Amino acid sequence: MDALTYFFFNLGLQNVLLALVAFLLGLLLGWLLWGKFKNQIQSHITREKEYEAKIAKLEAERLELQSASANSDELDMLKVKYDSCKSDRAAIEAERDNDRKIIAEMRSRAQESSNNQNDSNQLDTELANCRKKCAELEVERSGLQAKITSLSTVGSARIEEEAPADSEPDPEAFFAGALASGKMTDDAKYGLLYTSAPDEVDDLTKIKGVAGVLNEKLNGYGVYTYRQIALWSPQICEDFSDRLSFRGRIQRDDWIGQCKGFHEVKYNEVI
Repeated sequence: MDALTYFFFNLGLQNVLLALVAFLLGLLLGWLLWGKFKNQIQSHITREKEYEAKIAKLEAERLELQSASANSDELDMLKVKYDSCKSDRAAIEAERDNDRKIIAEMRSRAQESSNNQNDSNQLDTELANCRKKCAELEVERSGLQAKITSLSTVGSARIEEEAPADSEPDPEAFFAGALASGKMTDDAKYGLLYTSAPDEVDDLTKIKGVAGVLNEKLNGYGVYTYRQIALWSPQICEDFSDRLSFRGRIQRDDWIGQCKGFHEVKYNEVI
């Protein structure tokens, strides 16, 4: 009985020692493989940088040769060198990508085998902190929104208080200089009319119903700009309809509205 117990005890101890030796050998082999892959990647990176430097140098030489009008043989030789370097670089990148793929697979397997509860607890803690931060930001956002609403209400009230009672445009305000210099007259019936073409003339043919002949007539009467038509009163519209033998067409085609739109697009100014 003692001999049998001694035999099984020694046999179990040997198995444990063998398993320990196998584990240490596996760990050493993994460390050696990792060092090998690491050195290969570092070598690839160094070679890639060297090739990039060579390519940059060759590119500079190529540009220098082109600017100096070098002969075609030298340019062709440089192009061959350049293409060769590009091919070598592509091969190095392919090797590097393959090594990275192998390392990524090794890391993935190691991560799967070493998944533990500490990582899970850390992620739960970070998630809780993020939720807490989101709640604080939401409270801050609500406060800012309330302030914005309050300021918007106050601003609207001030704008209403400061807005002038009469916001109608003053037709003569813009043309004061032209009226003073005699380049424009204020006709009692047809409104503000130029005595000669101004420096800035608008294309009145954009107005619906106005073609080349009618544009010339309007210019002949002293109408050259969108602003003039946009500031017409209903009576001036009637008078010009009679003058142009264009009865009711100005109102139907809404010349005033069209000219306001054209003026805003061209001058970025609302009339």
